Amino acid sequence: INVNEFNKNEIFRIDPRIVSKCLDIELSLREEDKLSEEVAKLKPGANPLDIHHITVLASNRGFLLMAILNLYRRVLLIPKTDKIIQRVIKEMISTFTNYIPSGSGADLCNIFPLFCAGSDATDLNDREFIIQRLEVLSSKASPGARMAIKVVKKCWATNSNWFDLMFKDKIDAVIV
Repeated sequence: INVNEFNKNEIFRIDPRIVSKCLDIELSLREEDKLSEEVAKLKPGANPLDIHHITVLASNRGFLLMAILNLYRRVLLIPKTDKIIQRVIKEMISTFTNYIPSGSGADLCNIFPLFCAGSDATDLNDREFIIQRLEVLSSKASPGARMAIKVVKKCWATNSNWFDLMFKDKIDAVIV
């Protein structure tokens, strides 16, 4: 469903069972997120394996938050300007800032979550953070990051979502 095709005066209702199922999925995903409890266990001067473990959990959180973002945007059709969408994006950025070094292997694994967040980000600082991360990855010869930058910037310029834009423009790319 292309949300942009709806008449602004029409009321579009989503079956409450779908909303309930989406919220159940979000709760289940968040229950699987172990990053905060593992960070709390870290002692000063933790060994590198413990820090690597935290980075892996942060990477998992990046995908978890991307799934929640896509549930909200693609299933519940919540506009990207809504506070709940922007809150998920800020949570993702906080995770990347605090636990995933820029340009690291974990960062490279998270191109698609960065891409999804970037496409829906409305805050200029959030947009700048995401583009900077993608540019670092692009400089490491990541074709997925280069394509992500192009699509994200076009989403911002056209106020489109990435899925509709890639379909409309027939962009056949894998962003990983």
